[in-house]
Parts: sequence; C-alpha cells; structure tokens
Amino acid sequence: EDPNYVPPHEHSFVDGKCECGEEDPNYVPPHEHSFVDGKCECGEEDPNYVPPHEHSFVDGKCECGEEDPNYVPPHEHSFVDGKCECGEEDPDYVPEEPEAPNEPEVPNEPEAPNEPEAPNEPEAPEEPEKLNFFQRIWRAILNFFARLFGGKRK
Repeated sequence: EDPNYVPPHEHSFVDGKCECGEEDPNYVPPHEHSFVDGKCECGEEDPNYVPPHEHSFVDGKCECGEEDPNYVPPHEHSFVDGKCECGEEDPDYVPEEPEAPNEPEVPNEPEAPNEPEAPNEPEAPEEPEKLNFFQRIWRAILNFFARLFGGKRK
C-alpha cells in the first residue's frame, strides 16, 4: 500500500453539516412552531395559550364588570290618568267621575201664582277641574289606595 494514500472522506453530517463544511442536500431542518391564536400550522397546540375573554352580558353587565353599550333596560310603566308616557293604557283604569262643585244655596222665592212651569232643560255639562301635575299624581295615588282597600274615591 501507498503510504501517501488518503482514503476518500466520508461525510458525517450533524444538523445538515459535515465537519468539512459540506452541507447535506437531503437535510430538512426540524420544524419550529409558529403559534397563531394558540395553534401552529402543523396542528400543534400552544400549551401556554390563554384565549381572550369573551363578554357574556346578563342584564347589561359582564362578569368581568364591563357594561353592554347596547343594553336598554326594560321599560316600567308609570300610569297617570290611565296612560303611560310610552302610550300604553292601564287596563285597570277607571275614569273618575267629576265632583259637583259646592253651589251656594239660594233661598226659595215664592212662585208667581199663574206662571206656567218651565219645561225641564238639560243642565250644561260641568267643566272638569283643571289640575296641575302634582295634583293629578296625588289623585292617582289616592285612587290607587281606595281601589286597593275596596273603597271608591271621587
């Protein structure tokens, strides 16, 4: 054998490279995960992923304290004289009968002896009382309690 003979170099690749600098043409580098929303394109799930909070509103509030910007609380009717400001009518409303005003008594005048009696003419309807807002509220409260306890208030 020839003492100057050097056998051909056999590549020993580690991570796709040989110590001589040659690169392995068949080398495929290991996959590095790139997680988006807790998943990698290879299907692997990120063990440290915490999904973002999704609000679950009940009566306009989430458990985290956030308020629903689109929440509209339910309407509660407030009836005055049988109607609510929303237009709904009170099904239990009974209109009040107007009270007759106290008229001063006029002493009886003697009738003329031969004067024929005037036919009965219908009386003009009485004008309803003009009440301010607080008087109407007070009257509605009194009527409510009168109906509640079985009486009727005029």
